[in-house]
Amino acid sequence: MPMPTFVSFDLGSIALVVFYVIAALYVIFSVIFYYHWVSYAVNARVMNLTLVLYFATTLPLAALMGITLLFL
Repeated sequence: MPMPTFVSFDLGSIALVVFYVIAALYVIFSVIFYYHWVSYAVNARVMNLTLVLYFATTLPLAALMGITLLFL
């Protein structure tokens, strides 16, 4: 009679997979966001300011989320 095998995951590997999924969604959303702003923006100065503010606020947050994974 074969012994049942169990797969166990630790919290660090689960968090890493979740981080990669969130990072992939962030990249996809950012590409779509950039495309629409460049395609449909009326004022170039406002468009550039919005993109700079978007990446200036979201990239540090994403980096902080990745750094916290080091401590799991």
